[in-house]
Amino acid sequence: MTIAPQQVPLRHQAVIVGAAGDPRIAGYQAARARAGLPPAMLLDYRDLVADPEGAVACITAPARVRIESPGRDASVLADLLVHGIEKSARLGLHHLSRQQIAQQVNERGRLLPPRQLFFGMESVLGHLTRRVCEIETPHGIQLVPDVAAILLAFDKSACHDCLATNGVPVPAALPDISSFDALRAAMETARMPRVFVKLRHGSAAAGTVALATSKFGMHAVTTVEMVSGAGGLRLYNTRALRRYTSPAEIVRLIDALAPHGLQVEAWVPKASVDGRVADLRILVIAGVPVFRVLRKSRHPITNLHLGGERADADALLSRMSAKAVAALDATCRAVARAFPGALQIGIDVAVACGLAQHYVLEVNAFGDLLKGVTTKAGLDAYDLQLRAMEAAT
Repeated sequence: MTIAPQQVPLRHQAVIVGAAGDPRIAGYQAARARAGLPPAMLLDYRDLVADPEGAVACITAPARVRIESPGRDASVLADLLVHGIEKSARLGLHHLSRQQIAQQVNERGRLLPPRQLFFGMESVLGHLTRRVCEIETPHGIQLVPDVAAILLAFDKSACHDCLATNGVPVPAALPDISSFDALRAAMETARMPRVFVKLRHGSAAAGTVALATSKFGMHAVTTVEMVSGAGGLRLYNTRALRRYTSPAEIVRLIDALAPHGLQVEAWVPKASVDGRVADLRILVIAGVPVFRVLRKSRHPITNLHLGGERADADALLSRMSAKAVAALDATCRAVARAFPGALQIGIDVAVACGLAQHYVLEVNAFGDLLKGVTTKAGLDAYDLQLRAMEAAT
């Protein structure tokens, strides 16, 4: 479907911060072409991380700057880690040195310190925020989403607290977990036999562990592969989920992840579809839930790149009462209100067994890459965002 050019008039410099070749960039530029608009200027992360101050100087007002994911380019990740060294060291937190970064960043699947990457993103994107403040024209520069929204979404502990404060249903959380022994004690105190252990600043389920305990023992399903060598234990992200049942292995796993910073939440029993565990990815644009995608899996971790299967959300929603569906939509709107600087937000939601309750599991600042998902009129997520941005002008 072609969007009439007059519906989305050109009023500003359009800039997109992203990685050349990323499908997110292609999707957004294609939406602009369908709207009869010229391509947005690409500010490549490779340039931004190499010279943040110089790179942002090319943005002139009035401008709308769309910020996308930095992707997985090794050179970008290396520079982000370098930018994260100073704050990590100042706070006395686990981090890689420049030499270690050079050694590890090109290792396929190697778990890189997510908190250090987060600090690097905070530092680099901070230059965009300062550029906004430098421009004092009436229309200035608008960041979409703003940096505060991105950082909040990437800090699972802060995000969980923010959502809870705003009345959004979230799983119960265990604070300040720094070791397996601390985790086990907190689980027993809270009478929480099953938990999801997440890296506080992780993404794409990297470093996630679904841990279940009982009087018969414990088992863990995880994205992490442990490899021992002369240099000690190395952790790798794997798309083939691993199952650990040895207590010694599980203790070793949690203790190895703990220095990266953990967010631990109750393992919510999810409703099933076709005999498989299921949850929802819901995309909210301008405060309105527009797309709902069902993810189902044989495993407790449902991410599509980890073997989850995408399906029609009606397979679950049709079994819920009208009241439960309305409550789900209300929750999505509440999440959007908690992220006022985000035009779009991807929300992962677990509908509990019984289909009456639901819980927000994750909030994704870059959660709009939904390939092949369109409205009945043929509009995809990027078309809808472009329209919403122009309507707000």
